[in-house]
Amino acid sequence: MMAWDPKGTRFSVLYVKEGKLNLFVYDIITRVKQYKIDLTKVFDQVQDMKYMLNSNTLLFTAVKNGHTDIYTFEIQNEKVKQITNDIYDDLDASFVAFPNKTGIIFASNRPSPSAKTGDTILPSDNRYNIFLITNFNTVKKKEIKNF
Repeated sequence: MMAWDPKGTRFSVLYVKEGKLNLFVYDIITRVKQYKIDLTKVFDQVQDMKYMLNSNTLLFTAVKNGHTDIYTFEIQNEKVKQITNDIYDDLDASFVAFPNKTGIIFASNRPSPSAKTGDTILPSDNRYNIFLITNFNTVKKKEIKNF
């Protein structure tokens, strides 16, 4: 899987080799692999990878412990932040910017933006819909809206 940074000067490649999930970043200008990172202990599987607005942060749709959620990953310090954490499948995440608002838009089978989650909730058989999550960089409660 491959993703280009917003400036088009470097790209990230995610691949599996000998059962390990690996990531490297290649700089087109310097022709150097800047970072080589093993993500095996972080994720079971990555389904999608895109850059955020800057060239240091990746947006992942990934599986961890059987749940498909959205994560951000700061490349330089290898910091992972889980954006969604629920039983619903959150897929195809992309960073979006509107006037006076930024967020992450994604597809999910959650029945509504305020759907309850927990061990006693059965997995959803709802159809997928589009949602927008804002406040994803704050400690405050993340706001999920149906788009």
